[in-house]
Amino acid sequence: MRNFLSLCKTLPIFDQRLPRSLRIFLPGLLLIAASTPSALAQKLVVDGGFANGLTAWRLTGEGSAIASTQDINNSPSSGSALLRNAETIPNSRTHPIDQCLTINMPGEYMIGASARVAPLQATGRAVLSYVLARGSNCESGFTSFGGRFIPAAPTWTSLAFFFRADEVPIQILVRVGVDKPGADGTLEVQVDQIFLEPVFRNGFE
Repeated sequence: MRNFLSLCKTLPIFDQRLPRSLRIFLPGLLLIAASTPSALAQKLVVDGGFANGLTAWRLTGEGSAIASTQDINNSPSSGSALLRNAETIPNSRTHPIDQCLTINMPGEYMIGASARVAPLQATGRAVLSYVLARGSNCESGFTSFGGRFIPAAPTWTSLAFFFRADEVPIQILVRVGVDKPGADGTLEVQVDQIFLEPVFRNGFE
């Protein structure tokens, strides 16, 4: 950080003839410009906001999934995914869509999603999970996994959690699903804003 600011002071824009307020403002602006592109470039989930429907996601055959025009931000140019679990056995969990991605940078990662559950349905909730795998297409060589339930609510509820990936490159299977404790009824959940990205401390890994 100190080296970056020292370099900034050698640039022409820090000429003492400039107004003091501008000289104070510009270092922060340059720091944002320097750190933001690298952070944005590391967002790994493809179309986690479902602006293009389900085209970026694999349909697994577990339960069902359709694109929905409902969006967490009420954006007419985006949408969400509507996932369904209609299993007739208790404690069933379906994962209708997933993505297999590659992590190339070791360190701590944050994974998150938002969901909502309309009332007057079978009891249950959305679930977000991941599996790390050494094998191709996220199909073998599993090393670790984790997940969280997103509490059921008629309004959008967001959740995020952390994990570490020390062995790289490694593949990660990002899954979203529907957890239904009871054997009766159908449960539909909407999911949106699914993301996976490295954790940056003060703009740096």
